[in-house]
Amino acid sequence: MANVLINGKEYDWSSVEIGIDDAPQVLKDHIVAIDYEDKDNIKARYGRGNKPLGWTQGRWEGSAKITLTRTGFNILMEWVRTQGKQRVSQIPPFPITISYLDDEFNVTVTDKLPSVKMDNPKTKAAEGDEKVDVEIALILLEPIEWGVKA
Repeated sequence: MANVLINGKEYDWSSVEIGIDDAPQVLKDHIVAIDYEDKDNIKARYGRGNKPLGWTQGRWEGSAKITLTRTGFNILMEWVRTQGKQRVSQIPPFPITISYLDDEFNVTVTDKLPSVKMDNPKTKAAEGDEKVDVEIALILLEPIEWGVKA
């Protein structure tokens, strides 16, 4: 059964908790965004006429990225080095959980990225910038587990 909203309260950034395997706990405080999606590449199949005859399913694809403050990226890199690695891409695959907390009903809904590799950190700093962030591509090796209630 769907939750009934009290006073129209929806999920917001303050209701999100992100867990990154065994990374330092302080790292989660420096996450400023996480973006993820997956698709089965469903396509309409056409024959004669202008209406689909049916559909086909292609390869599963997933993509994601995480954005950290520059300080958070420094914390991440310290963790990488404690594992004897020099680059985020050298870390073995690990899970990420994104939990959406509903304080009104004491319900947590969690999306799980079961197997993730990091690659391609990128940043930019320019005159006048008030913040410097680092965006890291997350390569999804397994489909996202959407909306698991805890």
